[in-house]
Amino acid sequence: MITVDILMATYNGEKYLVKQLDSLLAQTYSDFRLIICDDGSTDKTLDILKAYEQKDKRIKVLKNEINLGYNRNFEKLISLSTANYFAICDQDDVWYDNQLQVLVHEMLRKDVDIVYGKSNYINEAGDQIKYREYVKPLKLTHSSQLFDDNIVPGRNMLVNHRLKEYILPFPNLSRQFIYDWYIALVALQNNGIVYCDEVINTYRVHQSSVTNTDIYQSVKGQPFRQKLLNIEAMRVAAIEHRLNRIERYKTFIQDKQALKQYESYVNTLKRTKYINLNFKAFTNYMKIRTLYYKGIFLLIFHFPILYRFLILNQLKLSRGEQ
Repeated sequence: MITVDILMATYNGEKYLVKQLDSLLAQTYSDFRLIICDDGSTDKTLDILKAYEQKDKRIKVLKNEINLGYNRNFEKLISLSTANYFAICDQDDVWYDNQLQVLVHEMLRKDVDIVYGKSNYINEAGDQIKYREYVKPLKLTHSSQLFDDNIVPGRNMLVNHRLKEYILPFPNLSRQFIYDWYIALVALQNNGIVYCDEVINTYRVHQSSVTNTDIYQSVKGQPFRQKLLNIEAMRVAAIEHRLNRIERYKTFIQDKQALKQYESYVNTLKRTKYINLNFKAFTNYMKIRTLYYKGIFLLIFHFPILYRFLILNQLKLSRGEQ
C-alpha cells in the first residue's frame, strides 16, 4: 500500500488543534504517519500533542530546541519524511475524512509531483463562510505562471517523495515567499502539478491567518482620504516584495529568460508615475487572479494617475484650497 507522511508544524495552536487532529485520525485512507514538529509553543499545544501521541502509534511528536519559523520548520519536516508521498498540514484547519484518499487516487492516476484540491472556508467559531478568493485554479504548465502569486496552498497539496531532492535545502524564504509557493515552482520545473476539482478541507479564516496577498485588507474600514494615502504605500511595498522575490527566484528558476522578462515588467511598474500601457504583460502574469483582484491590481499598478489625482484633491480640500 502507498504510504503517506502528514507533516504538521505547530506553534501556540491549542485553540483549534484538537479538531484538526481528530479530522486527521478520521481519514478513510489510514496508511499514514503523522509527524508533528512544535516550534516552541508556550501554551498547551505540546500537552495536547503528547496526549494524542499516546493514543495513536501513527503519531510522532518532535520539539525544536529553538524557534525555526514556519518555513524552516516545514523544511525540517519534509527532510524527515520517508513515505511515498507527503501532505502538508496546518494546525488550525479541518480536513475532510477523504482528503488523503482523493489526493492519493489522483496522484496514482497522474504520476506528477503535486496534486492539490480546494477548500471551503470557516470562521473562528467553525461556521462556514463566504470568502473572496484572490486567485483561481489554472492549468499550470510553466513556472512563470506562478511568478506573481501562488495558487497551490500547502494545506491542499500531496507531494511526491521524488521532489525532495529538488526542493531541499530550501533557499532563503520570507513571509512574502513561503515554502508552498517555492515547492510549487520547483514542481513545475520537474514533473508538474495537477488540480483536483474537489473540496478536501476547510480553511479557518481568523486574524492571524489572513493572507498578506489581500493588499486591500489593511485599508478596509478606513476613511476615504486615509485609504488613498495608504494605497500609494501599498503599491510601493507590493512592487518591492516582487523585486525581493525575484532575487530569490534567481537561485533556482531554470528559465532565466522568462524570469528576466518578469523582472523587466516589475521594474517598469516601479518607474510608472501616471499610466503603464503594458497590458499584455499584466494579462499574462495576472491570469491566476480573480476578476475583483485583477481590477485592484490594474488600478494600483497601471493607473496610479487616478488615485494620485484623487489624493491631491483630498489634500487640497483638507487645506481649504479651491
